[in-house]
Amino acid sequence: MLSRPVIVAVALLQLLAVPAIAQVTLTGCHLHDGVEFCFLPNGEETEIGRATSSVASASPTLPTSVAATTTAAAQTTAITGCHSHETTQFCIKGNGEEVQVMATQTGDTPLPTAYNGCHSHGAEMFCIAPDGTEVEVAGAAAEGGHTDEHSEEAGHSEGASGESCHFHAGVEHCVGGSAETTCERKDRDYNIKLRIGLIFPMLFASALAVYAPLIMKKMLKMNGSGIVFTIIKQFGTGVIIATGFVHLLTHAELMFGNECLGELKYEATTTAIAMAGAFLAFLIEYLGHRLATWRRHTITSSSHLS
Repeated sequence: MLSRPVIVAVALLQLLAVPAIAQVTLTGCHLHDGVEFCFLPNGEETEIGRATSSVASASPTLPTSVAATTTAAAQTTAITGCHSHETTQFCIKGNGEEVQVMATQTGDTPLPTAYNGCHSHGAEMFCIAPDGTEVEVAGAAAEGGHTDEHSEEAGHSEGASGESCHFHAGVEHCVGGSAETTCERKDRDYNIKLRIGLIFPMLFASALAVYAPLIMKKMLKMNGSGIVFTIIKQFGTGVIIATGFVHLLTHAELMFGNECLGELKYEATTTAIAMAGAFLAFLIEYLGHRLATWRRHTITSSSHLS
């Protein structure tokens, strides 16, 4: 048997160990793309590690369940554990869900770490800051930036694969990356009504640019071969040529080079079509000019004979 002094020493060590353990208790644990993050007692967010099935199954019996029961009422009345990532603030609801707070920091005054008096206005949620101002609370999915940031920290984000996707005037172009190429359709949230509606202003602007010189020459008796008209016409011609080469020709080459269309047997298909289009445009202009010249010569000859 142990002596009495040894038993007393062991009991004192156990009592001293209890506060030490309490100082490292983690709260507000939540998952981001399978990676678990928790808050230290000082409010700093730290990465715990990638969640496993054994951890997930054991979570109901861990001390974190106590924290969930103590903050269950805060799910609809308060949000805590607020922290900022760049210029966006995020907080934790009572059920562990992370939400975004639509609050803006003014000056050197830090944003609050908790909000109370949460209530709903229709489908939107609002909470009260310590200074009495009302702020809107949205789901973390509305912004999406916080999840991506945690994914980058864990090294499992899509950007880590090296793939870079960007758009050329609405045409998606992806380079790099090791992901498998897919030909499935990618749905995008386009404003169809706006795109269709903008067709008519573009048609009006085009008609104005085409008919304005004719109207001004007929009504104002202005000479269309003057230096001002020449500069305007050359500028318009340059815009059209630049649009054709920079946007249309480039996008056509990207589309014809798409693996989903199969192998392109003739590599110069895009430039051949562009060359044929330029030839037809010059041919139409030449025939129209010859027809107008012949018509003018016929009218002049008939007037002289009469």
